[in-house]
Amino acid sequence: MGIRGLSSYIETLDVWEKIELKDTKVVIDGSCLVFNLYYNSGLDFRNGGEYYEFAQVVSSFFQALSSNNVEAYVVFDGAIDPSGRKVDTIERRMQDSIYNAGEPDGRVRPKLSALVLSQAMRDIGVKFVRIDCEADEEIASLAKKFQCPVLSDDSDFFIFDLPGGFIRLTSLHWRSFPLSTKLYSRQKMADYLQLRPDLMPLFASVLGNDFVSSSAVEPFYTAIPRNHKGGGSRFRNVADFLRGLESIEKGVDSVLKCIKNQECQNHLRDALHTSLNSYTSVGKSKASNFFISDGGANDGWSEIGGTEFPSWVVNGFRKCAYPSDYISAAISGMRFLACQVENLAKMSSCSCTIDLRRALYAMTQPGKPNEEKHDKVTRIKEWDRSEKELTNYFIDPKYDLEGYGKLPTLIQIKELPLEEREMLFFLLLESNTSTIKLQKAATRYWIKHANPQDSHIEAVILNHLVLPESREKKISCVDSLHSFAQWQNVMLETIYTNQVLNFPLAEPAVSGLYGSGVAALGITEQLQKGQKASSIVHPLDHDLYQRLRDAVMEGICKVESLSSASKKESSKEKPKNKKPPTGLAGIGTAGIEGWMSSRPLAMCVANDSFRFVGSLTVKILWKSSNSCTIRNPF
Repeated sequence: MGIRGLSSYIETLDVWEKIELKDTKVVIDGSCLVFNLYYNSGLDFRNGGEYYEFAQVVSSFFQALSSNNVEAYVVFDGAIDPSGRKVDTIERRMQDSIYNAGEPDGRVRPKLSALVLSQAMRDIGVKFVRIDCEADEEIASLAKKFQCPVLSDDSDFFIFDLPGGFIRLTSLHWRSFPLSTKLYSRQKMADYLQLRPDLMPLFASVLGNDFVSSSAVEPFYTAIPRNHKGGGSRFRNVADFLRGLESIEKGVDSVLKCIKNQECQNHLRDALHTSLNSYTSVGKSKASNFFISDGGANDGWSEIGGTEFPSWVVNGFRKCAYPSDYISAAISGMRFLACQVENLAKMSSCSCTIDLRRALYAMTQPGKPNEEKHDKVTRIKEWDRSEKELTNYFIDPKYDLEGYGKLPTLIQIKELPLEEREMLFFLLLESNTSTIKLQKAATRYWIKHANPQDSHIEAVILNHLVLPESREKKISCVDSLHSFAQWQNVMLETIYTNQVLNFPLAEPAVSGLYGSGVAALGITEQLQKGQKASSIVHPLDHDLYQRLRDAVMEGICKVESLSSASKKESSKEKPKNKKPPTGLAGIGTAGIEGWMSSRPLAMCVANDSFRFVGSLTVKILWKSSNSCTIRNPF
């Protein structure tokens, strides 16, 4: 991300001002935020994630900002740029992720963490938006409009002209009061290097970044004088070469003259222009209109990446309520399938969702019904792992579904009645039982397409009901990890299916649905050692467990019923201070706050045409019960 080595170099320089962050707006880089909050909070990243704890971290972070009168605006990256100019960078990062997945201490961001972040922010009313493709320019533009700092860990923000300055997320001590941090000034950096501030984009570009490869600038660096050696010498030598130049244009000419090979010179010229444009073409912020209009459809964004989509799709995409992966496929024909910590000797955990992906690729193609491109196959290029290596291949969308016929287009989806969209959802998930809901449909699909062990099925069901008691991080069984990675892939694609079909069902709160991969592994280990599910679930939750299990397993002969011990235990005298039943109708605040002070429930919130299920606690939900519906999340 950004310019390699620049953050470490600048960290040691006197270009910072210690401040207390308060009474201001801030624009936050959403892609960096999910990494920063997850990795810097001591959460597990090797065993399938700790989503319940992560949701609490997100809530605490924004509460800390609010307590200091800091108004946050979060901006997320969107789809893959249809020009393909960053494909090489994405490929390199994916290969690094695959490598990390195979290392004992390698950091791999849990699959559903970004979804947990957006759900948690939506619950607490944080303003956020998703940009067409790369978000850096829009972040800089919005910060310039607000005259406020940018919060990110992307070193590109050392280069942008930011009147409000730049704060590294890693330097923000948000768990303390007041919020202490340090503010970076581009002017101070230019003064230190003795460069004109407007030459900073050229300085960054010839050092190499996401647009200019190291190999492209190596002939230039080899040709210039090397007056400095040791730490930071590369930065100082480049600054020496650029010092005294009157403009970026003359600087580009001087750089290109150092390269003798014409082909290399032409390649570098194109790369430099692309890079320079990314730093200097910061225009009027579109996101500001989105926030002013409260995310309305008439915010001036009618297209995504230059491609026109129906307004409901654009609106959902902006609100992180429509999958960017499928927008990427629609506008560029490309999709990258993120690797998890799994058994790298087996097929990718993403392989079990290929049928579902093919149908979604068909439904998410832009254009109008009966247009020629809707009658022909548009192949999608996917990147996934094959053992420990990144590979790519083409797959064909599936335009017809057995039992339904020709799948609807985006325009047609909006016109379908709720009942038909719900029916189509369950057909796509291969579930046709009367009691099924989204999360159960996902688990049924996983059972059919991933062939998990019985203990894995039980663990997924029990993980809905049992909060983790242990923070043990040791991986006990890589095959169990692989099975749960498959489940997370299925759940993600299931949520995407619901979004593509314009929310026929409420979206479940992931932090309550699969609170901890560590817990799932622990439950699996207990079950494999012979422990009964009845001894893991609280006696008052036995009936709920059985209903969950029956709904998931209806028509699937795989797992034996809960042992008769559960019936015996449930017939015993209940403790005096018993928990209330799972159904919450008619239960007062005092009756639920003690039991559920930290246990996530679901919240259905009307938001334009979307229906979400949040992850706030009952204590908070009850205070908002006049404006939302409290329901059983399972």
